[in-house]
Amino acid sequence: PPTALRRRIIRRLSRASILAGAGGLALNAIGWLTVGTTAALVAILPLGAGLGYLEYRNLAHGVTDAVVASRHGALSVSTEVAPLRKIQAVGGVAGPLQRRLGLGSLAVHVAGPAARITIRDAGAARVDDLHARLTTRAARPN
Repeated sequence: PPTALRRRIIRRLSRASILAGAGGLALNAIGWLTVGTTAALVAILPLGAGLGYLEYRNLAHGVTDAVVASRHGALSVSTEVAPLRKIQAVGGVAGPLQRRLGLGSLAVHVAGPAARITIRDAGAARVDDLHARLTTRAARPN
C-alpha cells in the first residue's frame, strides 16, 4: 500500500538524520565543521529518502497453493520462499507507526533452513487475511 512508502521513507530519513546530526556534532567538536562538510552531511538526507523509495519498490509478497514468498531490501534484495506444507506457526506484528498507517507484518515460521519468512508492511486487512489462511494451513495435518 502507499502508506508503506511513507513508512519506509520515514524510517530511512530518521536514520539519515541521526547520522547527519552525529556527524555534525563530531566534526564541530574537532573543529572541522565547514560549509563543505555541512553540505555533505545535508546530502545524506535525500540519499536516505532514495533508499526508502528503493526499499518500497522491492517490497512484495505472495501466497499460492504451494508456497509463501516475500521480497524486501533496498540495495541488497532478498527473496524468501517456503512450501506451505512446512509452516509451523504464523504471527502478526504491528508497531506503533505501522498501526498508525494501517500496516502490519506477518512472521511465518517454517521447518527447515529458512526458519522464518517475514511479510513486511502489508495492509492490515491483508495481514489479517493472510494470517487466517496460513494459520488454517499450518493447523492442517499433511
